Amino acid sequence: MKISGFCLLLFLLVAGQTWGQSQRLIDSLLQVLPSNIGDRQKVDVYNMVAREYRYSDSAKVALYTTKAKQLAKKINYPEGVTNAQYYLAWVIMRKGHYAKALELQRQALATAQKSNYAEGEANAYNGLGATYWRQGNYAKTLEAYQSSLKIREKIGDKRGMAGSYNNISLVYRMEGKYTQSLEFAQKSLDISKSIDNQTAVAYIYNNMGITYKLQGNYAKAQECYQLALAIRIKMKDQSGIAESYFDLGKFALTRKQYNKAQKYLNQALVIQHKIGAQSALADTRVILGKAFYGQNKYNQAQQYLNDGVQLARNLGNPRIERDGVEYLAKVFKAQGKHAQAYQNLELYTQLADSLFNEEKIRKLTQLASRYVAEKREDSLRAQQAQMAADLKNRKLEQRSTYIGLGLTIALILVLLFFYVEKQRNNRKLNQTNHHLTHSNEELQTANETIKVAHEEIKAMNDSLENTLHTVEKQHEDITASITYAQRIQQAMLHIEEDIMHAIPKHFILFRPRDIVSGDFYWVEQARGKVFMVVADCTGHGVPGAFMTMIGSLALTDIIVQQQFDNPSDILYRLDAVFRHILKTNNTLVRDGMDVALVVLDTQQQVLQYAGAKTPLLLVQNGNIREVKGAIYSINGYRKKGTKPTFDTHTIDVSTPTTFYLYSDGYQDQFGGKKNRKFMKKRFRELLHRIAEEPLPTQKKLLETKLDEWMQAANPPYRQIDDILVMGVRV
Repeated sequence: MKISGFCLLLFLLVAGQTWGQSQRLIDSLLQVLPSNIGDRQKVDVYNMVAREYRYSDSAKVALYTTKAKQLAKKINYPEGVTNAQYYLAWVIMRKGHYAKALELQRQALATAQKSNYAEGEANAYNGLGATYWRQGNYAKTLEAYQSSLKIREKIGDKRGMAGSYNNISLVYRMEGKYTQSLEFAQKSLDISKSIDNQTAVAYIYNNMGITYKLQGNYAKAQECYQLALAIRIKMKDQSGIAESYFDLGKFALTRKQYNKAQKYLNQALVIQHKIGAQSALADTRVILGKAFYGQNKYNQAQQYLNDGVQLARNLGNPRIERDGVEYLAKVFKAQGKHAQAYQNLELYTQLADSLFNEEKIRKLTQLASRYVAEKREDSLRAQQAQMAADLKNRKLEQRSTYIGLGLTIALILVLLFFYVEKQRNNRKLNQTNHHLTHSNEELQTANETIKVAHEEIKAMNDSLENTLHTVEKQHEDITASITYAQRIQQAMLHIEEDIMHAIPKHFILFRPRDIVSGDFYWVEQARGKVFMVVADCTGHGVPGAFMTMIGSLALTDIIVQQQFDNPSDILYRLDAVFRHILKTNNTLVRDGMDVALVVLDTQQQVLQYAGAKTPLLLVQNGNIREVKGAIYSINGYRKKGTKPTFDTHTIDVSTPTTFYLYSDGYQDQFGGKKNRKFMKKRFRELLHRIAEEPLPTQKKLLETKLDEWMQAANPPYRQIDDILVMGVRV
């Protein structure tokens, strides 16, 4: 027999058993082995036992897959070899040995393809996708999952198709493409319902709830969570029920419904104790600690956080430990226990940097590799185009040469005709003929001299053309490289449609000094709030643009993935990320950026701001107000041992408010009749004067004033710095 229905990344949990059921299945399988069964059946049983041990005992997986592989090779059973390679690769992947896992999955794929074992081939592609997922290579993950899906569609494996659709949904969610994620989740849900796989239906509803929550659609998220819980209660799936209560508790905490969060999380704790789910217990205790902290119940918060951190440390789970010590630092700070708060903050920084190093450095490396590959492709296309142009020019030169040669021959023939005719008519005039012959010789000598001079001039002209071509080619190469860098930077900036959806009333004035910019803006809507960032990075051009790439990726990780909401916490983490990546503590490098960060909660009508050497300007009731940021830059110079502080300013925006985030490029621009800077005071007065105008009109007025200022100088000034101004009305 063949083992079918391998589950896919994370989806393995929904198609399998609970922990107790899995152990009973293992016991039953081991009792079958001594009985009188065939060798193929023994191979299948070995593989089934290995499958059940995947998440609990990697040593047992290695033992039983080795037995399965040895016996399968002995009896020439390639399907058994494929399955053994697949299960062994899976546990190696879970232990973090990705290169070895990929090697085993490729071996499983080759074995399956050689024996036309379609199901094993689909499983191997799925294993490759799961490993690429762990590496953060989502492009290859998606490619592998789609290959697995095609095979499962071809053989009619509906359970496998549902798993593939679900995996693809998870990839899109990780990339922030929530609409596509929900589309594929719905396909997985429809198939799972059609085959009455209620365990999978509940799991998919739970996943859709998480996606809707990230999208900010809380009503749909609540509905999906409740549907998943109802199914799991009906099935008496204790592990699934605990998971649903946990997710409902986290969801309630996100909405600051602390009592409801504690109710759900306590229900999850009871079940997790019962079934012995240690990692889940640690996570739930930490989340409960966060809920009590939100209610200012610091003693209860400290108790749950301590329990969760200690258990996570014993289990070797740095993510849960990191989350716990972060809130322990906040609890101790609120209690005035500054030494303990500082100790936990230091531990949090170490754990966070370690996790960041494992995940985000890999993403930056992946992005850089993709950039180099695409740049090489563009360079190859440019070379091919240049070769085609050279060939065309050579053909034109060849054609011109033939035409010139033909005209020359024709001219010679005409001259020869007249010469012969003249000789015939003047035979009797020997003296005159002699004179003409002598004149013709002098003319030929002069013609040779002119010809030599013409060739010398032509050689000089060719040399000048070659030099000019070399200079033009170098200029084109440099311009092409910078233009490609501009494409990379523009791809990382949010598109106008997404920004318009998040903040309908806004304008962005963005003028790089060079083709690419050291200034950038970043807008994201998450968890019912809008996060807006304007940043001025060190340098201009390509060096500055590379800094913007690091900043944009770091903001996405801190705000979207780690789900930090408080502006001061976000800037503190951003500073830590830059110092870690640029090795600031070990070098004299002080590359960084000045940042203005706003978090807008339109439902609560509250704006929160924190800045790193960049202020916020806002206009309310006709009055303009400046809110200053911290004295520190992100990754700026400071005395050893000094930690930056970024204060969060909370502002009521229940009355109509227009606010501005900007870099220093506009106010530092030289111009005017006296060749001076525009200056901060003049810029502030200009914004105050135009604040009541429609936002598109404000942008036009700012652009016009800037152009007039630069042109008024004698001679007119060029732009000296990157310029970025964002205006928002609420």
